[in-house]
Amino acid sequence: MNNPVPISTLFIGLSGFIAFALSYIVVMERISTRVWHGGSKEEVVTQPNYLDKPSKWAAFVENYTQKSFATKTSDDGVLQRKVRAFGNFTEYVPLGLTWFVYLVGAGICVYYGVVGVLS
Repeated sequence: MNNPVPISTLFIGLSGFIAFALSYIVVMERISTRVWHGGSKEEVVTQPNYLDKPSKWAAFVENYTQKSFATKTSDDGVLQRKVRAFGNFTEYVPLGLTWFVYLVGAGICVYYGVVGVLS
C-alpha cells in the first residue's frame, strides 16, 4: 500500500478518454442526422429553424457540413441511444469513481490505524 493515487488517477484518466470518445460519437451522429438539440426531429419541431435566414457564417458552416458529411434521412432512434449512453456515463461514472477513491483511501486509513495502534 505505497500510494493509492496512481491507480485512481489511471481510472479517472481513462474515464475522461471514454467520455471524450462518447461525446465525439454523439456529435458525429448529430451531424449526420442534422438534429442539433434534443433526441429526435419530433422533439425539436417547435424550436425555431435558424437556417431559414442564416448569417454568412452559418451558411458557410451549413454548406461545409453538407459537403463533408453524409446525412441520414431517417431517425431510427440511433441518436437517442447514443445520447443516452453518454448521459448514463456522465451520471454514474463520477459516482463510481468517487466511491473507488473512497474505498482505496479507506484501506489506507485502516492500515495506518492498525500500524498506529500496534506501535
